[in-house]
Amino acid sequence: MDSDTSQQNQPSATPRRRRVDDVLVEQNKEICCRLLEQSLGAGDMSAIDRYASEDIVAHDPALLEPVRGRDAFRAVLENYRRVFPDLALDVELTFATGDLVCVRWRARGTHRAELLGVPATGREAEVTGVSIFKIRDGRVVEETAEWDALGLMRQLVDQGNAAQSELEIRAEIANMMTELADAFTRGEPDAVAAFFTDDATLINPAGARAQGRDQIRQVVHDDLRRILAGSKSTFILESMRACGPGLALVDATHKVEGARGEQMQGDLDLHVVCLCEKRGDRWMWRDARPHPYLGA
Repeated sequence: MDSDTSQQNQPSATPRRRRVDDVLVEQNKEICCRLLEQSLGAGDMSAIDRYASEDIVAHDPALLEPVRGRDAFRAVLENYRRVFPDLALDVELTFATGDLVCVRWRARGTHRAELLGVPATGREAEVTGVSIFKIRDGRVVEETAEWDALGLMRQLVDQGNAAQSELEIRAEIANMMTELADAFTRGEPDAVAAFFTDDATLINPAGARAQGRDQIRQVVHDDLRRILAGSKSTFILESMRACGPGLALVDATHKVEGARGEQMQGDLDLHVVCLCEKRGDRWMWRDARPHPYLGA
């Protein structure tokens, strides 16, 4: 028997390797599904200890910064369960290759706690999303989630008929934003803070959170010094949705030209999402934060 024939008759190791790889891929898919279904879907946070690594990193469009570490990851999921205590999650599709797993899921629940300045409404909401997981040594080391956080907010706010048309509301909010931009340009933190309700929430691009007008005034004062000094501000109203009488959800771009701050020089665009409320005859900001940050 010649060498070529001998090699042809020897069993190949490739099919065995493929079978092993297939088993590992299925195990990885099961790990990711159990992590989602048991923790976020069923409220069993011990699943995080079983399936997530201690140094897990999670990326969520509703959060300003990546979540780092098992305890921080647990806190995020616990907060979602606090806002939607009856939250249910279904896995609709999974596929995987190597150490990566993609899961398409659908979640629904009843809004029972504050989110983005919107107090508990008792409304049911549903979102779909995709999470991409990376597995190492049988545990999740990274998750990147993509889901429609702004769409969720639109389900929570009142969609009834407003006293004004959307065109009228849009024009009034655009005028308010022009006045707000002038206050930024003049560098007057008191004037800027006056455009926020007494109980408003503001999160600036650096992640600083201010609650109430006094704290907002201080954050604006710091931003004017560090970033916006000497600049010209313009607000561009990108989109607006009337959310019922006296409420509107707004996407806007804060264009800054010629900044000469301690930490920023030049031009920049800041994309913000805000909940506006009409108090008397005046539109004001009740909640404002950089898009896509929508965390509680």
